[in-house]
Amino acid sequence: PNLTRRLLAMNEIQDRFGVAASSEISAVAAKPENSFQLIHALWLLHRLNPPSPQSGPVPAALTEAARSRDPLVRVHSQRIAADLLYQDHLPGLASHTDFVSAPHAVALAGLKDSDALVQRCAAEALGNFNSSGGVLPLLESLEHAPVADTHLCYVLRKAIRDRLKIQGVFDSLANLSDSQRAVVIDLLPALPTPDAARYILANLSKLGGDAAKIGPLLQHAARFAPESELPALARFVRERFAGDTAFQLALFTAVEDGLRQRGVALPATLRDWGAAIVAAQLNAPDATSGWFNSPIENAPTANPWDFQERPFDDGTRGRVLSSLPHGEPLTGILRSPAFAAPSRLSFWLCGHDGQPERPPQKKNGVRLRAVDSGDVLVSVEPPRNDQARKIEWDLKAFAGRRVYLEITDGDTGGAYAWLAFGRIEPAVVGFPTTGLRSVTDRFVKVADLAGRLGLTAEADRFQKAAVRSDGDPDVRVAAARASLTLASAIAISSLAPILANSAEPVSVRDRIGTAMAEHHSAAARAAVVAALKSAPYRLQQKWATGLLSSRDGANALLTAIEQGLASPRILQTPAAKNRLQAVNPTDWEARLARLLKGLPPADAARDQLIAQRRATYNSSKASAAEGERVFQRACAACHQIDGQGGLVGPQLTGIGNRGLERLCEDILDPNRNVDSAFRSSLFILKDGGVESGLIRREEGATVIYADSTGKEHSLVKAQIQERRESNTSLMPDNLGETILAEDFNNLLAYLLSKGSK
Repeated sequence: PNLTRRLLAMNEIQDRFGVAASSEISAVAAKPENSFQLIHALWLLHRLNPPSPQSGPVPAALTEAARSRDPLVRVHSQRIAADLLYQDHLPGLASHTDFVSAPHAVALAGLKDSDALVQRCAAEALGNFNSSGGVLPLLESLEHAPVADTHLCYVLRKAIRDRLKIQGVFDSLANLSDSQRAVVIDLLPALPTPDAARYILANLSKLGGDAAKIGPLLQHAARFAPESELPALARFVRERFAGDTAFQLALFTAVEDGLRQRGVALPATLRDWGAAIVAAQLNAPDATSGWFNSPIENAPTANPWDFQERPFDDGTRGRVLSSLPHGEPLTGILRSPAFAAPSRLSFWLCGHDGQPERPPQKKNGVRLRAVDSGDVLVSVEPPRNDQARKIEWDLKAFAGRRVYLEITDGDTGGAYAWLAFGRIEPAVVGFPTTGLRSVTDRFVKVADLAGRLGLTAEADRFQKAAVRSDGDPDVRVAAARASLTLASAIAISSLAPILANSAEPVSVRDRIGTAMAEHHSAAARAAVVAALKSAPYRLQQKWATGLLSSRDGANALLTAIEQGLASPRILQTPAAKNRLQAVNPTDWEARLARLLKGLPPADAARDQLIAQRRATYNSSKASAAEGERVFQRACAACHQIDGQGGLVGPQLTGIGNRGLERLCEDILDPNRNVDSAFRSSLFILKDGGVESGLIRREEGATVIYADSTGKEHSLVKAQIQERRESNTSLMPDNLGETILAEDFNNLLAYLLSKGSK
């Protein structure tokens, strides 16, 4: 019964006696003393006498073993059959049916075995079968496989996929049932072949209406189907989903991604389709009814507000506008249009304001504000309950006054950090028909698409959206980028005042300024340089990175610093020096040396900050729970702890073992110890521009890289002149400025708690 001992004996027979022992082994296989002996005999015969036109057919013992009463013997007969059917194991034997038919018959019979493991091994064997046909038995087995047997279902699906890779197999799929065809269609994105793409196009009418499923299929078809067949794809989507351009937008994006990976420009038919989508979306009624989101100044995030269904205290369920659907760490201030205050106002509210066992944090709540003064007239905190409760306000004292509702989620925590509301009565203000986050995400995609397609006729709409002070920040930034692409002169003159306006949200100034700094226009760069003088240091740093993406931008930045418009400290970082070296502005080394002369070395200043943060850390006053919230806000997009977070940078499970001093160094000076696997790359483009990030993967004709926020971007390989690996980390090196001292202490407490127990 000792497997190791049996294997030693088996190998000894093979090594010492070889083929000479075949007759005795065959005799043992014919009359074995037990199943173990039979299994080893079968494997020895398989090793010593592989079937070939010269050596003879598959031994009858294999066929007999496949009918054994012992499931273990039947399992091994299927594994030997799988080895025999493997195309690389039998070079040239596919045409010799005598030597393939026997193991094939063994595998087909195994699909109907009573033992699940035998069935799995049979499916694996059939997946190795190097001949057309043979898919239908696998599809039939999958139809009858228990859903709970995920192993069997997986192996059957994998075998079907492997069979579909063989040229000519798709010709045998004409008479499938609807359920069988659905299985094949579901597997097609795993088949990078023209045959798979053609099958998608031939079955467009059977794809259903789920964007999550159709999108990858259309992307696959766009990447691998003949270009002459792509117009049929556009016609199908436009006709099938004529009344749903939002759905078309998702599908168009998938198709465009497929063509980009292929390295092919959009055909005219698809460009027309994209232009029609943009026009329809921009002409659609305002689904937000005038409600808009503003970021929390000290914790800006993406728009959190979307619809979800919640139970109400009166026993009903209904839709509420909530800050929960896209993650509890997201924050925002939702503001309604102005309306005349009624004498009474009611609405339903649910949600939380921190951990239930602790006092409320006063970060979340609903307020009624006066339009003229901004004064809070009445307010209420969340009921700290998942079930919505009715809130009633007596507003007789304010009846008729112009007011607006303000719903605030200011809690970046990972739990008990959301609120939701709905059912406003009386209906004095229109309620959104679509979640604001959904509207925002869709507008961003439309704006990006309009810019890519060069739809100059829509430039004015985007310019107006960019300068709206009551617009969502993501919408404004996307609109600004589109308008810069479509009508740069008008856009620059309208966007420039935003950069110098301290009343504008910092997140808006930051991103619009970066977009203008990266724009290949002297006027855009001049507007950014002019705004540097009054901008805070953190904005100067961000805009400097944008200017350093081109030679002209770098020259403009150096000149601005020489004129005293910005701090020379923004050039002390390794990342700035790397970009200067890459774009090579005029006499940059001498100019940089003059600007930095007399400044304390960046490392000395950083060492002082590290020492100060290390010395002031007090574990008794720091909160690991609050630190987790800081991590979610500032780090989780790129780093993962205990399976939660992104994987752009190193995963940090067990990071607490590094100790206090090393943690301070890693956070405040991320370029001090950079793992080679996480060094950023510089992409020097043929048009003179520079991009940087961490390479994630390559998809056909594109390179995908991640920026310091964890967001992925793509570059077409043909646009890249040179790639350089940098010695710097992708991690921002200004966290000492962006994370307040109290938050930093809490973050340290959280990270230190993640060491070995």
